[in-house]
Amino acid sequence: MFRALLGLLVLPITSGRAQQTTPPASGGHGSYTALHLTKQRRLTADHSKFKILQGPFKEGDGPAVTRACLTCHTKAAQQVMATSHWTWNASKDGKDGYGKATSLVNNYCISIIGGNTEGCARCHAGYGLKNKHFDFTRQENVDCLVCHDTTGDYEKEKGGWPNPAVPLAEVAQKVGAPSNRNCGVCHFFGGGGDATKHGDLDDTILKAPRIEDVHMSKQGAGMDCVDCHVSDAHQVGGPNYVIPADRREQSKFPGESLSRMSCASCHSDSPHKSYILNRHYQKVACQTCHIPAFARGTLPTNTYWDWATAGRLKNGRGYKEEDANGFETYNSIHGEMVWQRNVRPTYEWYNGSLQFTRLTDTITIPASGKVILNPAEGSYADPNAKIWPFKFHEGSQPYDTVLSKFVAPYTSGPKGSGAYWGDWNWDIAIKMGMETAGLPYSGKYGFVKTSMLWPITHMVAPKEQALACTECHSRNGRLASVPGSISWAVTGDGHRCHRARHGHPHHPRRAYPRPDPLSPQVAPGATMRRVILYETFERIWHWAQALLIILLMVTGFEIRGFGFHLFGFQRAVSLHNTSAVSLGVLITFAIFWHVTTGEWRQYIPTRKFLREMFAFYLTGIFKGAPHPVKKHRMAKLNPLQRLAYLGFKVLILPVQATTGVLYYFYPNLQHALGWSPNALWIIAVIHVLGAFGLVAFLVGHVLTTTGHTPSPTSRP
Repeated sequence: MFRALLGLLVLPITSGRAQQTTPPASGGHGSYTALHLTKQRRLTADHSKFKILQGPFKEGDGPAVTRACLTCHTKAAQQVMATSHWTWNASKDGKDGYGKATSLVNNYCISIIGGNTEGCARCHAGYGLKNKHFDFTRQENVDCLVCHDTTGDYEKEKGGWPNPAVPLAEVAQKVGAPSNRNCGVCHFFGGGGDATKHGDLDDTILKAPRIEDVHMSKQGAGMDCVDCHVSDAHQVGGPNYVIPADRREQSKFPGESLSRMSCASCHSDSPHKSYILNRHYQKVACQTCHIPAFARGTLPTNTYWDWATAGRLKNGRGYKEEDANGFETYNSIHGEMVWQRNVRPTYEWYNGSLQFTRLTDTITIPASGKVILNPAEGSYADPNAKIWPFKFHEGSQPYDTVLSKFVAPYTSGPKGSGAYWGDWNWDIAIKMGMETAGLPYSGKYGFVKTSMLWPITHMVAPKEQALACTECHSRNGRLASVPGSISWAVTGDGHRCHRARHGHPHHPRRAYPRPDPLSPQVAPGATMRRVILYETFERIWHWAQALLIILLMVTGFEIRGFGFHLFGFQRAVSLHNTSAVSLGVLITFAIFWHVTTGEWRQYIPTRKFLREMFAFYLTGIFKGAPHPVKKHRMAKLNPLQRLAYLGFKVLILPVQATTGVLYYFYPNLQHALGWSPNALWIIAVIHVLGAFGLVAFLVGHVLTTTGHTPSPTSRP
C-alpha cells in the first residue's frame, strides 16, 4: 500500500511526461505592459467626441456609419478598395483568378463562387457581397467597423451586413487600431470553424498562455497581429496567393528597414550564441525549430475532410457524430473528419510561393491517386528557399470525370433550393454551382483524394521548447523525408556527426555508420529532451494535495482510535487541523488556477468510452490491452478519472470540509443554536464516512492512473 501511495505522489512528475515540452514559469515578461502603453499613445482622437458618430443609425445600416467615417477619413475607402481584403482577388501574370472570390479551389469548403458567396461574405470587409453583381466601386459599402471595433460587440451576418442587434453608434464611437480579436474574427475561423483551416491560428490565442504563443500571449510579448502585419494605406503586410511575404533576414544596404514579416527585424540575423545555430537560418526557417507542433491550444485543427462520405442520413435527416472530447468525427453536411491537437508539422522546401489549383485547370490524377492542390515551390538549390513547417491537410472532393476539372457545388441553402445541404443530391448541387460560376459541367462527377499545405508561422513556442538537435539530426529525424536536406547521424558519444545530402545531385547519399539499431531515433549517449504533460504548478499542487490528504487520513484515523499510535493524540489533532487549513488554502489557489487557465474543462464528465474504460480496468489492463483513450495535453483525464474527480470535488471534499468545520466549532454552535449532544455524533459519523470515501478515491485514483499494466503506478 505504501508503494502504491508513493506512486501516486510521483505520478505528476514521472508519467506526466508525454507530448509537450516543459512549460516555463508563468507570469509576464514585462514587454506586454510597455508595448500596449506605447500603443495607447498612438491614439490621437477620442471618437466619442464626434457628433456625427453619435447617430442614431438604423439597425444594420453599416453604410451610414461608413459615410460618417469618410467625412474625416476621406481616402480610407479608396485605400481599402485596392486591397485583397476587399477584392478577394489577386492577379498572376496579368490574369485574375487567384483569390477567394475567384475560381481557386481548396479541400475545405471547396469554392465560394458556386452560390455560396453570401454565406462566406460574413468575413468580407464590406457590406452586401452576395454574388458577382456586387458593386466593388461603391465606397459606402466598405466596412470600417469590422477591423476597428474595440468593443467586441460587432458582428456580421450573411452578405457581410451588420447584425441588426449591434449598437452601431456605440461601436462607432469606440473605434481604434485593429486588435487580435478584429483579425481573428475572420482568420481564426477560416474553413468554416474555429481552428479548422490554419492549425496555428484559433480563438485560444486571445487568452493564450506563454507556452502556446510566446509572441501573442499576454504572459509573453503581448503582441498584436498588426505588430508584424504592418499596414501601409490599409494594405496589410503579408503574403497573398501570388506574392510571397518579404521575409528577408538581411538588409540590402546599411540602415534598410526590414519587413516585419522577417524574424530578423526584431531578433537580428544572429540571435543565438552559437555560430552553427545562426547559420541555420540560411536554409532553415526560424519557424522550423521554434514551432515544434501546431494546434497547441485547447482546440484541435482539422487534418482530414472527406466529402465523398457526406450525405448519410438518419430518418431522412442529417446527423453528426463526436469523439470523446466532443469534436466531430462525422457530419452529414461535411462527411468524415479528423481533428488533431499538438500536431507535428510536415516539412518542405519553400521560397514563399505555392502553386494553386483553379476550377479552370485540367487536373491529372497521379499514380498515388492523390492530387496536390498547392505544392510548395523551392528546393535546396533555390537561394530563396528554406525548410519550412506546414500543416498537411488531406481529404476528398468532387470533380468532373469527363472534363478532368474540379467543380464548385452549391452547398449552403434550404430544402428545395438545390443546395446539397438541403436536398442531398450531388448532381443537382454541382450543376447549379457550375451554372452560377459560369463554368462548364459534363454532368458526370466523381471524387478524388486531395491534399494541401498550409504554412505554419504562428504559435511560436518559448525558446526552452525549441527543437533539440537530435530531433532533426538523427536517422529517422523530422527532416528525413525532405529532399536535399542534410542528415546528421549522431554517434554514441553524442558529438561526432556523419553528413549526407539526400538527393542533391552533387552530393549523392553515401553509406555512413548508422545509430544503434536498438534505438531507431538516436544512438545511445545522445542527449534527449524530456517532454512534460503536466505544468509546473499542476504537479506541485497535485503533490502537495496528495501529501495533505494522506496526512489528514492518517491523523484522522489515529484520532478516531483505529488501532495504531503514530503521532500521539494531541499532536495528531494539531497536525490534522493544520493540514485541513493548508488543504483549504491550496484548493483555493488551485481553483483560481484552473479557472484562469481554462484547465477546468479537463474535468467535464463524459459517458463516451466509459464502458471501454471499465472493461479495461477490470480485465484489459491485466492482459496488456491498449488503453482505450489516448492521453494528451488537452485531455489528461480519461472518462473514468473525470467521474472520480467529479465525486471527489463535488461530494467528498465539500462533505469533509463542512463536517470538519462543524466538528471544530461544535461547542460554540451548540451553545448558540441549542443543538443536542446527538448532533455531534451525527457530524462525527458523516466525517468518518467521508474519510472512507477519501480512501476509496485514493485507491481508485491509483488504479485509474496506470498505463498498460498495473505496475507503473506502484513504482516510484
